Amino acid sequence: MQISSRRSKSGSSLIIELLKPERLNALDLEAFVSLNDALERAQLDPKIRFVLLWAPPHLNPKAFCAGGDVRRIFEEFERSKNISYGAEFFHKEYLVDQKVWNFSKPIVALTHGITMGGGIGLIRGAPFRVICESSIWAMPEVSIGLYPDVGSSYFLRQLPSAWAAFMAFTGARVGPSDLLELGLATHYCKQEDLAIIVDQLETLEVSEELNHQSLCQLICEKISPTLRLPPYRGWKENEKWIEKLFGFASGSSLAPQVVASKIWSAAQAAASSKDCPVELREALEMISRASPLSLCLTAEQLQQELSLSEAFSWELQASLNCLKSGDFFEGVRSRLIDKDFQKPNKPQWRFKSPSEIPTPALAALFPKRKTG
Repeated sequence: MQISSRRSKSGSSLIIELLKPERLNALDLEAFVSLNDALERAQLDPKIRFVLLWAPPHLNPKAFCAGGDVRRIFEEFERSKNISYGAEFFHKEYLVDQKVWNFSKPIVALTHGITMGGGIGLIRGAPFRVICESSIWAMPEVSIGLYPDVGSSYFLRQLPSAWAAFMAFTGARVGPSDLLELGLATHYCKQEDLAIIVDQLETLEVSEELNHQSLCQLICEKISPTLRLPPYRGWKENEKWIEKLFGFASGSSLAPQVVASKIWSAAQAAASSKDCPVELREALEMISRASPLSLCLTAEQLQQELSLSEAFSWELQASLNCLKSGDFFEGVRSRLIDKDFQKPNKPQWRFKSPSEIPTPALAALFPKRKTG
């Protein structure tokens, strides 16, 4: 069982648990089908007033969710020699993610440890996003021939532009202080308190007369006694560097290939500078290891101005294009299957740098832009 859902002791909520600790709770197609069914039931049941989503830390204290199970997509492609599984996976994943954004009842997401890619997409639309001292969020999709998806085309644009580009192009790991500062998370607690919050919400009885606003306030009151602010340790100390290197990327009028090439070159130059902080240098070095095609697609993505539904439509087309014309399968093979990324010239991307990519290759990868 990957996903468990049950009514709370009070009967007022549905508790959804991620139960695949041996794979860091990575989500495959079957998991998203189960999540979709659970949310549908909660939506239609008038006695269920809110949803709680978590991964019990005692099963794996290291991770809430490592993202989508892209290894499974690779394995199904190797078996069938077609992309039907991958196409259905992305369709169902984005359906669930968008459902969380549009859900009419409060969703409380309790997270800890590694929360990457699809794990972020699963909970970003929830109004209550609780993190703890072990929380590390990242979107490293460019390193496997993809791009920051799961609604990033919408929610990254809510961040300061330099930060959106920094996270998208480097896949940098972002900790509690920055997550709260950027509004990606809403609440903070100690990891040991997550079970306490679950117990408090498990027995919370909600009358039918209580309106949505009052219910949200009641939820806050139940979790507030356990909340503490973390000590500040984050990327903000490198904000001048981040602004200098990435501030121009979001909403730029430059061609996406030009943006990707400028970031590629600037990151290499900064990473070799003695003045560049060590932790930032390590993040910038990831750009030179990423798929050049993915960097160009990410630059195109950051230029979009899309509504939530438009963002998921754009991403579905982009993800299918990555399966057909991008570096996705090579990236997953190298990074996650064979793990040969420490060897010279691995993985074998189709192109060596963004500037070398011919126009037809970009045309095959980019979703069609809106006209009019």
